[in-house]
This record gives sequence, structure tokens and C-alpha cells, in this order.
Amino acid sequence: MIARAERYKDDRGCYPVRIGADAIYMTVANKKFRESNGIRLGGRASKKETAATEVQSTEQQELFKLDLRKRSTIEGRIGTSKRKNGLDLAATKLVATSKLAIGMTFL
Repeated sequence: MIARAERYKDDRGCYPVRIGADAIYMTVANKKFRESNGIRLGGRASKKETAATEVQSTEQQELFKLDLRKRSTIEGRIGTSKRKNGLDLAATKLVATSKLAIGMTFL
């Protein structure tokens, strides 16, 4: 996650405001990096964080719900592409050939 955020900064000149990631990326190192650079993580917090934190404000709850809605939309589009467009059949190993196979699927 840190490498992707750094690449985003190199491309655009600033860190992203929000990163949507799974719970597996909610490590201590990633948390320190996010907090030091003002990046908000869109996703469910780990159970340890939830137990340790206080009650969220209504603004934080609304941001969380908005992040989940955006993530659900993205996950749904990926699932539809796998089912209807055959993306589940793309079984290449290299990044370049994977991009080519996905591009050819949508042609």
C-alpha cells in the first residue's frame, strides 16, 4: 500500500485523500504512514482498532458508509466483468500479458 501511495504522489504531486483497501493492509506500518501523510483508509477497521477506539462521530460514520458504497460499486463491476465478459478466464502470469488479455476481452 505504501508503494502505491508513493507512486500516486510521483504521478500527481500529492498523496491520495483516501485509499480503499482490504483489512489485510491495515498493518501498524501502513497506519503510521497514513496518519503521517493525512490519508484516510476506506474500509472496515480491524477488530482490535474497533475495540480500542471511541464512538465515531456522525460525520465519520457517513464517510465510512460512502466509502463502502463506492467499494461495493467497484466490486460489483469487477464481478460483472468476470461473469459476463470472461475476465475469470484470463490466466496469464506477466503483468503485460494480463493487461493485453483484459484489453482484448473488452474489444
